[in-house]
Amino acid sequence: MTKKILVLCAIILTLGACVKTPDPLEYKSVKWLDQGWSEAEREWFHHASQGTATVPMPYEYFVELMQPINLKDLYKGDINKKFSDPDYLKYFGFIPSEGPSVSNPDNLPIGLVKTADIPSAAGGTFNGIGFTCAACHTGQMTYKETNIRIDGGPAITNLDLFGEALGIAFFESTKAVPTRYARYKKAVVKRLKISYPSKSENVLKAEFDATAKGIKHILEAQVKLGLMMKSKTVAAGFTRLDALHGIRNRVFGSFNSKNIAPSNAPVSYPYLWSTSWFNWVQYDASIMQPMIRNAGEAMGVGAWVQMREGPDQFDSSVNFENLYRMETMLGGQESPLQNPVGFKGLTAPKWPTDIFGTTDAQLAAKGAVLYNQLCVECHRPPVSDPAFWSDNYWKQIKGEGEKYYQVKIKSIGAIGTDPAQSKVLAAKNVNLQGLGPKMNGGVCGVVDGKWTTVQVKDTTSQYFGYSLGLIVQRVLEQYYKKNNIDLATQEKMNGGRPNCIEAPGGYKARPLNGVWATAPFLHNSSVPNLYEMLSPVSERSGTIYLGYQGFDPKKVGFISTRDDGLPHTTGLTKVVVAKKDKAVEGNWNSGHEFSDAPGSGVIGPSLTEDQRWQLVEYLKTL
Repeated sequence: MTKKILVLCAIILTLGACVKTPDPLEYKSVKWLDQGWSEAEREWFHHASQGTATVPMPYEYFVELMQPINLKDLYKGDINKKFSDPDYLKYFGFIPSEGPSVSNPDNLPIGLVKTADIPSAAGGTFNGIGFTCAACHTGQMTYKETNIRIDGGPAITNLDLFGEALGIAFFESTKAVPTRYARYKKAVVKRLKISYPSKSENVLKAEFDATAKGIKHILEAQVKLGLMMKSKTVAAGFTRLDALHGIRNRVFGSFNSKNIAPSNAPVSYPYLWSTSWFNWVQYDASIMQPMIRNAGEAMGVGAWVQMREGPDQFDSSVNFENLYRMETMLGGQESPLQNPVGFKGLTAPKWPTDIFGTTDAQLAAKGAVLYNQLCVECHRPPVSDPAFWSDNYWKQIKGEGEKYYQVKIKSIGAIGTDPAQSKVLAAKNVNLQGLGPKMNGGVCGVVDGKWTTVQVKDTTSQYFGYSLGLIVQRVLEQYYKKNNIDLATQEKMNGGRPNCIEAPGGYKARPLNGVWATAPFLHNSSVPNLYEMLSPVSERSGTIYLGYQGFDPKKVGFISTRDDGLPHTTGLTKVVVAKKDKAVEGNWNSGHEFSDAPGSGVIGPSLTEDQRWQLVEYLKTL
């Protein structure tokens, strides 16, 4: 048995080693921070479907899957417990729900949800298991036996590790360990009988055998692809995901395998508060319309789309109603410029003094002076300052409609941080042949600082960013058409903004409200805490371990090195980060540097030790 399992690991894991997971920190209490949502709103957001089937198996198969065998601690598992057990999925960074509910009857972790009626390639429909927005945008940290949870914060999940463990568990249950097959089949058929009562048990058993065979082929294909791209891929791991390449591969790889590209631009899961009112979103300030952004994300995590030409082309399982409701919950029902002035909807979390202690007012006051000297140019005045809400920073899109916050965009040459993510949408290598004439059209874009219409055609060598904008637009148009959505409602659901795409070759600098709760820092999670963000690159950690949930309220970030008290590194994501001449692109921790030496990425003069601590203390208060 041992030999078989070791061979199995070697075959099915894309990273070439058996799954190892870190021990999640134990805690005695849970604290949700007050961010303006009711418990009912939070519960809905955690388990509201986007219309996705992210996990490559039906819902009934997932919830009955047993955990992998625990073989000499190569990977965690208890063969008598289910894979979907929240206590098991904690190992991959998922946050347990607070018990079963109407929207979550099987007590899945936050961010996992059943999606009914996903069209099947074999005909008919099935119940999918998909990620919600909350899977990637709910933060957590642990301090002195309290688990602190932040809605809209960056997740610490490791989706690659989750996928590997899922593959091991499924192969064990259906192939490698025959004694588990009958047990798994019986449990799934019993569950399917509840979901599809009109089908006979014999039919369900036959469907199980056929579906299990299909899942194996999907998993095997994913493994082969992963192994093929291994040498070209920068590992993501805990706290990071290459979301744009994931969307590219899901959407464009579904009809042409040549469109699949290796993941080489992992980014920290972005935090969501305030973003509904930015003129440009994503780290690279590339997308304007919230519905296009959210629908594209849903497609990237497994929403079904009919790509084949015909009257139903671009039909999809995307739940546009839920996406609109989510965006409204995040941004609020009215403009933040309306009285009382301030961001509404999901608000930034405040420093929890009952857990971390109060901030030092005198130290923070000195930090405020430094902030006004060094940080305002890009991050603007703090949101508590009336100056933040002036017309200097809030303008209409194309001179009409609501006013939106104008994010500051810094070029790669100026900010000096890792450039990998800023290059993804500008890649001119998406092949659209086969989608037909509906893929001919224009997308609103900004080219050389000017608004223009960029033409996308059913040919080769189209820019990824513009092609993505158009294909998501076609899916959205198909939904509006089939559901007879009037133009006024369309405009409302679109957030009052056009579908504009750009690739500015840089990154946006967002307001820093709630920044204390968003570690690790820089867009690629290469800097573990705020103190190191204010330190010279030469003093930043060269090797960090991502995935440990222990929080350091002094430096403001996750404990990530043994020097900071990390008790172990087993199972954590080891990332060798360094300035650009010493690290692989995707992992640079250079740039955004305070230094007296001129050069790319220097944004201010060197800070003394005291000045760094003053700024850190002030940033806690935002």
